[in-house]
Amino acid sequence: MKIMRIILALLLMISALTSINAQPVYGTPFSIFTRKSTAVEVKALTSGELSPYEKATIESYITTTYTGTYILGEATNSYNCFNFAYNLSDGNPDIVWMNRFNSSAGDNIDNYWNDGSLIQVCNEADADKINYFAGDHSAITSAASGKYDSKWGNGNLVTHTPTNVPLAYSGSNRDYYANTKINGATYYLCDGTRTFSVKSITGATYSWTNSSGLTATSGSTSNTFTVQRNGSSTGTNSVSVAITSPCSSQTVNETVSFPVGGIDAIPGVNTQFIMIHCNVVGYKYTVHSPSATNYKWYQRDYPSGTIWTLVQDSGDTTYAALGGGSTCASYEIRVVASNSCDSTDYYFPSDDCPPFQAEGCTYGRSLLVSPNPVSSNVNLQIIDEVNSSELKRGRQIQRIKVLDKMGQFKKLIQGDNSSKMSINLSELPADIYTVFVYDGKLWLSAKIIKR
Repeated sequence: MKIMRIILALLLMISALTSINAQPVYGTPFSIFTRKSTAVEVKALTSGELSPYEKATIESYITTTYTGTYILGEATNSYNCFNFAYNLSDGNPDIVWMNRFNSSAGDNIDNYWNDGSLIQVCNEADADKINYFAGDHSAITSAASGKYDSKWGNGNLVTHTPTNVPLAYSGSNRDYYANTKINGATYYLCDGTRTFSVKSITGATYSWTNSSGLTATSGSTSNTFTVQRNGSSTGTNSVSVAITSPCSSQTVNETVSFPVGGIDAIPGVNTQFIMIHCNVVGYKYTVHSPSATNYKWYQRDYPSGTIWTLVQDSGDTTYAALGGGSTCASYEIRVVASNSCDSTDYYFPSDDCPPFQAEGCTYGRSLLVSPNPVSSNVNLQIIDEVNSSELKRGRQIQRIKVLDKMGQFKKLIQGDNSSKMSINLSELPADIYTVFVYDGKLWLSAKIIKR
């Protein structure tokens, strides 16, 4: 791109002490795809990235020459304006270079509007994407009012006004494009209504239709459309919209499909280990089925010798609290999610040992951790603070749990039945954790800082 050559030429002139890295080298072209599955040719950088000095020099040049710009990202040869505008900014992960035309001199970025992933609109207020059609450049509308975000060649990702760009971009020659994707939930529809929408475009026309398992309730010619389940219909259904714009010669057609008359499966359970009060350990279980309206919880294989209680038995979260008891035990929890159409259940195991020592509670016994902070191995030691008959049972490390500050399990380790033990935390990211050690009767805990 022209701006890249301009910037590199500038660097060569002003850098007498630092040599420019080798020119960027890209691999064999390959395809990524538009939202409507049309191939777009790209290539990935294999060598020749900018040096830190070059990146800093480019950024300094942009901020000095184009006053009022704001730097969003560093200079890099790995991706350019087209990939940012049409791919990265939509949440896709591909860090690649995308040219206006493909290697056969055919359409490349034009595929985004030729296949209806975007539609041309008449003014900036309706636009999501901007194509500088005379200057080999593209941008997106910024969160900052009246500004754009764009990647300047191999330079920085920049927030700027529409015309405060390099001369080569021909800032006054711009086309505007809007996304035409249908927005709306696609999980099971059982009761009630569901509303879908597309972008509101000045002067556009909208024509919505729906499959036979649905009934339209409002909005068939606006940018929003509401449907409900048709009687007792089941199976996959869809809504579609045809969009025309005064500044586009094509009609864009969009469709979204979703199931009707059932319920979404529960994909899993989120478990948190919580401290309720001294001598009571608790679990907070959370599940979610987007189409469910009711939940019911059950406990199976109730463990003997323990007192586990489901504190709450409805809603999408529940607690199981342990108070008293003397043995470790396993059991199973079942949760049933339902709506008026159907139900689904989910089973998961839970096991633990009797009461633990929470912070601020004292039983004459504590857990010593060292070093703290720690980067890899941490030593755990059970310390008796008083001479008590209660403590004569021994100091055995039977089980170890490491939880993050949100109460999520990170490690579960079997103890070696000694009073001292070392564990490795090197794989955990830097954060604050709580280590719990079970000594055969109580859970002891201590905070630890992982570097």
